[in-house]
Amino acid sequence: ECGQYAEALPGLERLRTQGGAYALALGRAYLESNRLEDALRTLYWADRPEAQPYLGKALDRVSARAFQFLREKQFAEVSRRVEFVEDLSPGLLRRDLLYLGLQAVLEQGLWARAERYARRMFDLGEPAGAIGLAFSRLKVHTPEGLEELKLEDLRKAEPYLTDAVARSEEPLALLALGLLRFREGRHAEATYYLRKVAREGRGEVAGSGYHYLALALRAEGEPALSVLGEHKRAHTFRPYPTVVLYQMARESLGLGEQALAREFLSYVREAGLGGLPSSETLHLVQMIEALEGPWEAFLVLSEALEHTPHPDLGTLELAFQLSRAFRGGEEAEQVRVEYVAALYQHGRLSRVEEILRQELASQPDALEVHFDLAEHLERTGRYPEAAKAWKKALEVAYFRDKDLGLAREVLRNLIFLNPADSDIDLYIEELNNSAAKLVRLRGESEVVAAFSRERLAEEGLPHFHSEYVLVVGGHTHLRSRMVPFLTSHGLRIDWFDSDTTSVGRETLKRIQSRVGRANGVMVISSYVGHNLSEPIRHEAEACGVPVFITLGRARGITGFLRALEDFAPQVFRHAIQRASNG
Repeated sequence: ECGQYAEALPGLERLRTQGGAYALALGRAYLESNRLEDALRTLYWADRPEAQPYLGKALDRVSARAFQFLREKQFAEVSRRVEFVEDLSPGLLRRDLLYLGLQAVLEQGLWARAERYARRMFDLGEPAGAIGLAFSRLKVHTPEGLEELKLEDLRKAEPYLTDAVARSEEPLALLALGLLRFREGRHAEATYYLRKVAREGRGEVAGSGYHYLALALRAEGEPALSVLGEHKRAHTFRPYPTVVLYQMARESLGLGEQALAREFLSYVREAGLGGLPSSETLHLVQMIEALEGPWEAFLVLSEALEHTPHPDLGTLELAFQLSRAFRGGEEAEQVRVEYVAALYQHGRLSRVEEILRQELASQPDALEVHFDLAEHLERTGRYPEAAKAWKKALEVAYFRDKDLGLAREVLRNLIFLNPADSDIDLYIEELNNSAAKLVRLRGESEVVAAFSRERLAEEGLPHFHSEYVLVVGGHTHLRSRMVPFLTSHGLRIDWFDSDTTSVGRETLKRIQSRVGRANGVMVISSYVGHNLSEPIRHEAEACGVPVFITLGRARGITGFLRALEDFAPQVFRHAIQRASNG
C-alpha cells in the first residue's frame, strides 16, 4: 500500500497460494512493476470483482504496447502479446486487441488466426472484421498479392469485400473490389472504386489504384492524355520499370504533349537505363535530343556507355555525332577517341581518315587530332603524308601552344619516321634557339638548351639489362621501328602487332605461352580488341607478371616510349624478384 512494490513482491509471491486478497495484491504489484504478463495471469486467476479494474488497466497497457510495436512494424511482438491474452482467456480479447492481432497476423501470413480474429470482429459488427475475412480467405494483404490472384479467387471473397466496402471504405478492400470489376470487364464500376482508392489510399495502395484506374480509363476509351496523367500519378507512389516509362514518353510525344514527354523522360533517367534494350536506348537518346538538345542526350548516352563493357559501333557513332555540337570539350574528345578505336577494330580505316580530316577542317589547331591523323597515315603506310601531318602537329605545338617539350616529342616521331629528312635539323636548331632564349628570359634551367638527334631519340628512355617484355597491339610500322631500337638498348621484346596478328586460338595460345617468362606485358589498347587483350591480361595476372595498358591513342613513337618509361620500374622490380627467387 506504500507503493514499495519491488520490496513487496517476494513476500506476496510466497503468499500467492492462499489466494484472495494476496493474489489481488500480487497482481497489482506486478502491474505497477510493469510485468504485464504476470499481472494479467495473476489478476485473471484471482477471480475477484475487485480485480476487474486492475485487469482492465493491464489490458490497456498491453494494448498500448502492442500498438507501439505495430507502428514499428514488429508484427511478431504484436501477435505474441495478443496470443498470450487469447491463451489466458478468449473472452479477454477486446476490440482493440482483436484489431491489433488481426493486422499483425495478416502481415505475417498467419491466415487461420487472421480468420479467427476477423470472424469475432465481424460478429461484433466491426468493419475491420469483414475486411479481415476477405483477405484471410484471399491469403493476401498487399497490392502486389492482389494483382497475382486469379479471377476465381477474387470472386470467392466478393461477399466479404462488398460488406467491407459497405461498412467502411477501406482502401485495400476498395482496390480488391475495383480489381475484381476490372477483370470482369465492368470498367465503369471499376473506375468508381479505383478513383476512391487513388483519392483515399496511401503509398503502394494509392499507386496501384492510379495504375488500374489508368487501365480502366483506357479500356473505356477515355482520351490518352487522361490515361497518361493517371499513370504519372501512379509512378509517384509505385515506380514503373524503365521500359514502361519509355513507352509512355513515346506515347506522350506522339500526342504532341512535349511537356509530359519530358516528365516521363526525366523519370527514365532517374530509373537508369539498365533495363532498356540497346536498340531502344538509341531511340531514347534521339528523343531526348529532339526535346532537350544534344548535350542532355549525350549525357544519357554517356551514362549508358559507362555500364556497357563492349558497346556496339552504332552506339558509339551516335555518341560521336551528338558530341560534335560541343567538340571542343573533354567529353567530346574522349568519345572521339573511343569511336576511332572501335572503327580500327572493325577495320573501317577509310571512315577513320574521313572523321579525322573533318575534325581538322572544323578545328585546324586540334593537336590530338593531328597526332591521330599522323599515326593513322603511318599505319596505312603513307609515310610522306604522315611526315607532313607530324610537321603540322609540330607547328601547332610550337607556334600556338608554345610548348617546347611537346614540340620535342613530336620531333622525335619525325626522326624515327624519316631520319634523312633535312628539315629535322632546321627544326632542332629552331627549338634549341627558343630554349636558349627561354632560359635567358626566365632565368630557368629546366629546359635543356641544346640537344641533338641522338639525344632526342633516347631522351627519357631507361637503360635495360636484358629484361623481357611482351607488347600486344600497335601497327606494323611502329613495331618495325621500335623493336631494333629497343633491342639495341638492352630490352628483349616480342611484339604482336594488330596488323599481322589474328585473334585466332593458336595465336592466343602462342602469346599466352610466353607470358609466364616475361617481366612485363604492354597492351596498346587503341589497337587491340577485348577478345585478345583480356585473356592475355588475365594470364599475366595469374602468373604475377605486371601489365601496362595504354589509355587512348599512343601518339606514335612518343606515346609508346613514354608508356615504356612509366612501365619500366615495374619491369625492373619483377626481374629483380625473379632473379632473387632463383
